[in-house]
Amino acid sequence: MEDRWMLRVYGARGSCPASGTVNSGYGSHTSCTAVELGETTVVFDAGSGLTRLGYELKNRIRSGRLDIFMSHLHMDHLIGLFGFPLFFDPGWEIHLYGARRKKKEFYLQLSQIICPPYWPVGIEDFTAKVQIHEIQEGSVVKCCDDASVKVGKGFHPNGSLMFRLEGNGKSVVYGLDCEVNNDMEKKLTRFSKDADVLVYDATYMPEDMPDHVGWGHSDWKSGIRIGENASVKTLLMTHFAWEYPDEVLMEQEKMAMKESKRCIFAREGMNMQI
Repeated sequence: MEDRWMLRVYGARGSCPASGTVNSGYGSHTSCTAVELGETTVVFDAGSGLTRLGYELKNRIRSGRLDIFMSHLHMDHLIGLFGFPLFFDPGWEIHLYGARRKKKEFYLQLSQIICPPYWPVGIEDFTAKVQIHEIQEGSVVKCCDDASVKVGKGFHPNGSLMFRLEGNGKSVVYGLDCEVNNDMEKKLTRFSKDADVLVYDATYMPEDMPDHVGWGHSDWKSGIRIGENASVKTLLMTHFAWEYPDEVLMEQEKMAMKESKRCIFAREGMNMQI
């Protein structure tokens, strides 16, 4: 594995895609973040940005392995699976990881969505080497010789998972779709301790949070507080509500950066070397 990791943002929106020129600065696609560890690529969530990731990889390399970790199966986090081109390329080995929900197996959850009448093909039609794995809080998944993903549990309607990618003295924490009450804040702070990057749920503006209690999301002020307490090097805010245009997010980003120099807002197409 290479000494340097490359984090790439393929989708920074939450709930649904946000098309139009007023959203072009931060992007229109929903959650998808990839970390390249040399020849290994780890992907967090399969929002609409996953499709673009698939075509990039297809054009750049002919074959390889991809590990896709699903925080949960709300539509904005899985919509990219439908048009993902590498599922139909026999040169690729693709591993999908997700949680059992209310005793329903992860494979069964996927197979009941990726199928007619919701989509013309099903999982059994994929020509790539696709393996589906069930994970839960406390699971540790080895992605390659030098890196693994630890699994935590978030606080979100219908449940969500958090992930901590570690290896070669580096770490990236992915904590989207997670509302932070006192207990959850302490838990996420411990989970993020000394991470190089915390990818954080900044769905709403701080002043809008009182109207969205119980919705399972957070804001950048909470993210800064957690990041500072956890001694995180970089706080990457993402999952912005689709109804916030660029001008709103730019103002929020300016305020956030005044509070913490560690804080930046994700933009679709952003690359960050770790």
